Amino acid sequence: MLFTSGIGFDANRAAELADAGLWAVCVSLDRIDKQEFEQLRNLPGAMEIAENALTVAKNAGLYVCVNCVADRSMVSEGRYRELYEKARQLDVDEFRLIEPMPCGCLANVDTDDETSPFLTPEHVREVRRFHRETNRRLKKDSQGRFPPKVCAFNEIESPELFGCAAGTRHLFIDSAGEMCPCDFTPLSFGNVTEEPVDVIWNRMSTAMKHPRRHCLVQHQTTLIRETTRERTPAPLEVSLRTAAVFPDEELPDFVRWIDT
Repeated sequence: MLFTSGIGFDANRAAELADAGLWAVCVSLDRIDKQEFEQLRNLPGAMEIAENALTVAKNAGLYVCVNCVADRSMVSEGRYRELYEKARQLDVDEFRLIEPMPCGCLANVDTDDETSPFLTPEHVREVRRFHRETNRRLKKDSQGRFPPKVCAFNEIESPELFGCAAGTRHLFIDSAGEMCPCDFTPLSFGNVTEEPVDVIWNRMSTAMKHPRRHCLVQHQTTLIRETTRERTPAPLEVSLRTAAVFPDEELPDFVRWIDT
């Protein structure tokens, strides 16, 4: 899957990637208001760029997702539901909801601060309810099309289902080729321009051991902050040392069930 803001993603690029075997494209569209989204992205025309990327991906026969980072105010005010309706109008296949994570520009924000963008347990429960209730109601429209399915990551990656599979069942490769456990965990286990993907994957999945019941970057925020203070993502040697001291956890419920 390709994650993109839509910049530089045109019909030719979409066709090339589809021919190369890409199956899905996920475009960030975090606000329904054009000006607010442009301010968030610090990019004039951000809305048009994102919508065009969704269109060309759909025309190329790719599976198309809208990705939304829903912060505390967005959930409290129910604005993520308005964005879901926009995703429906854009005829995408999937609407993804991700909560803010303590990384990047939010790496040093206090997760317990009432003014922070991080979700409270009640907000998480609300998003998880939206995931379940919306998907249960999905029906074809008059043209035989399904509305977008909802994928709320704090539902899919809950302790009761798949948990956090960072570095064990999925991976993230950044624009420089660094392979990390996920897009929120800035620990590099190698660079795909220097080593084969399978070599790096075997190294990383061995170090990360198995899926966890809880989000790694949320539960190991302090350790990861210290690890990446000098360089982001952390280099291989530092990443291996860090992974070695992560506390072990029991398997998520569903993972334990399918593995037994």
